Amino acid sequence: MAKRMGDGTRLIFWIDVVVLLVLAILVVAGQWDWVIALFIALAFLNYFDRWREKRR
Repeated sequence: MAKRMGDGTRLIFWIDVVVLLVLAILVVAGQWDWVIALFIALAFLNYFDRWREKRR
């Protein structure tokens, strides 16, 4: 299982939250190329976390 932080959440959760906040700012600014790139990165990051845990 993934290492939990002091408050019981996993690091991937906080990375997701930060990326989603950045995505919201970019949507408001109309930077759609960055929005698409970060969305793909977020999907990969979540998939990789599950894949890495299966390998341990």
